[in-house]
Amino acid sequence: MNSIAFSHTSAVQEEASQEDAYRSILLELEALSPERLQPITTDISSAVATALGALPRLLTQREALAKLPDFDLARFDKIEVYARALNYAHRLFMIASQPPDDLKAMQEEGAQLREVLFKDASAAIARGLIPKDALDDLKGANGYKNTAVDLQILVGALQENWAKVKGRCGTTEEELAYADKLVIHLLRTVGTREIGPEGVAQTTDARLRAYTLLVNTYDDARRALSYLRRQAGDAERIAPTLFGPRNSKKKESSEVDVATEPATQSATAEGTPQQAAMGHTQPTAVPLAAANPAEPYVD
Repeated sequence: MNSIAFSHTSAVQEEASQEDAYRSILLELEALSPERLQPITTDISSAVATALGALPRLLTQREALAKLPDFDLARFDKIEVYARALNYAHRLFMIASQPPDDLKAMQEEGAQLREVLFKDASAAIARGLIPKDALDDLKGANGYKNTAVDLQILVGALQENWAKVKGRCGTTEEELAYADKLVIHLLRTVGTREIGPEGVAQTTDARLRAYTLLVNTYDDARRALSYLRRQAGDAERIAPTLFGPRNSKKKESSEVDVATEPATQSATAEGTPQQAAMGHTQPTAVPLAAANPAEPYVD
């Protein structure tokens, strides 16, 4: 039997990985004090794309960055996690403030997927492969929540008996995995919408914290890189600013119109050149190997 081809919406496909990234840094987000939060001054999607795009080049400098005194390598290693978490927090904010136009389309896709899984699960029940009462709690695909709940029941019934069902119906493991993500996405979207103004406030704060964490971490890496690559003069090529011309799209209504560079990007004029690049004023030793990396950067 041939499986049905579903659209596999990217927002749904990324649901698990981005939520996992966000949840993995909740303690770090909560630890940020309000006065440390950065105003959002750039397009978030572009900033995330820039950070992720620069990461492979940044990683070629990891060994040299690790030799710099006081450089937070642990946070540097989380740049991808921070970027994914910000993208997730931004999505929640957008859902809360402006419900996506594709919600109806997702409902229709969910209803279609529910019907396909229902037919396969019913056939499996008739063959004695799934318990007879496995689908007793189905509600029918009349509404976002009911569709999500039914998908969850159907996915559970098929997955729990997959050893018996596999190969004996048209449903694939990929479809079950996608349906599981679609359940989460539908429930989250509807739930966030129903919260109203409170939900907007919560998602606004969460997005601001995730933004601050990525911007500060990426900025620290850029300033350190500016010191390390000062002779080569290619730091901007390796890690372009998150606030450059290509990220200067029209700001969202909730974003603050301030200077295009955050306060953390201003380096002090005191101390050694490395201290200025890193924003430190206390004397620290600069390892020769760190100041002059043996391997040149190759794009």
